[in-house]
Amino acid sequence: MTATTASGVPPARATASEGGPKESATRGDASTGPPAVADAPAPVLALWAREQLLEERERIAADLHDHVIARLFAAALNLERVAGTLGPGPLAAQLEVTVDGLDETIFQLRRMIGRLKQQTASVGDGAGAALAVRLLNVLTEMSPALGFDPVLRLTGLDVPLPEDIDEDLLAVLREALTNVARHAQAGGAKVEVAATVDRLTVQVSDDGTGIAAAPARRSGLDNLARRAHDRDGTFSAEPLRRSGTRVTWTVPLG
Repeated sequence: MTATTASGVPPARATASEGGPKESATRGDASTGPPAVADAPAPVLALWAREQLLEERERIAADLHDHVIARLFAAALNLERVAGTLGPGPLAAQLEVTVDGLDETIFQLRRMIGRLKQQTASVGDGAGAALAVRLLNVLTEMSPALGFDPVLRLTGLDVPLPEDIDEDLLAVLREALTNVARHAQAGGAKVEVAATVDRLTVQVSDDGTGIAAAPARRSGLDNLARRAHDRDGTFSAEPLRRSGTRVTWTVPLG
């Protein structure tokens, strides 16, 4: 799979040395899409658009139920009370017709909400696609703190993964990038997430000051080591040859 930044834009120049990526693409101010995903390749945009569609459907359904239907129901009750004070007559009859119309509208809205929820539940491109979107969301979330868009490479996410591993994977990526933002003084970073039939690996490399020059980074990596240990995996943090640090988190699958 081709490497992309958090915005899905291929890096301006591939890294030539082990020192980590020295350049990464940055997003332009003229972007019309969501932060850090505008101008992404079609597959990335498709995943992002799918997620935005689901969120919008859920929001519309919630708004219809919590606000629109509640107000229509209150209006119908008020009209019924007014009709009751008027006694028999053409005006009261007209109000009853209006109340019946509001009840029918509420019924149709409830049916619409049901269809929205059903459509939302039926949309999906598989676990690998959903996980890719969540990984992109973490990179988008971290880009402002980093000051750049990390380069992302995903491999093998179509491999079946344990149901409970997603949260660990996302937490590891977030903690590793947070460590880069706080201590590395980096100008670029590369993230690789690779799954095979027997293991899952997350590797984050940066071109910053290096772990030896920032001892505080060690304490910031304790959670990554603990998460690897809890899954019988391994964790390492090593300086790169010229500058920067590479952290590798690997856990067995199956």
